[in-house]
Amino acid sequence: MDPRRVLLIEDNERVREVFAAYLEHDGWAVALATDGLEGLDAALADPPDLIVTDIMMPRLDGLEMLRRMRAEPALLEVPVLVVSAQGGLLNDLERLPGRLRYLTKPVSLSGFLGAVRQLSAPQA
Repeated sequence: MDPRRVLLIEDNERVREVFAAYLEHDGWAVALATDGLEGLDAALADPPDLIVTDIMMPRLDGLEMLRRMRAEPALLEVPVLVVSAQGGLLNDLERLPGRLRYLTKPVSLSGFLGAVRQLSAPQA
């Protein structure tokens, strides 16, 4: 069985490395993107099983990237974990369709992986 695929979109190299290590340790095949535009292109080219993204990024912020993704039928049902230091986004994020979870940085390993596992579990 092929590993589940996650697209990790994060502009901070250190955070990207740490999250990628967490995900790989949990059995995910990780694709990386460094900003919202690169993330959008990667998701459209090969829709992943899960997206983990930051909000504050260059070229295209995460909120606009998610709006564009949710407008694409192939990406509408892909679960998304938003991990951001930017608070006060819950109202904006709740308006987006699809499964989505929001965590505020800094996050613990157990909190991060718990959210990933919850989002990636099959829905009843």
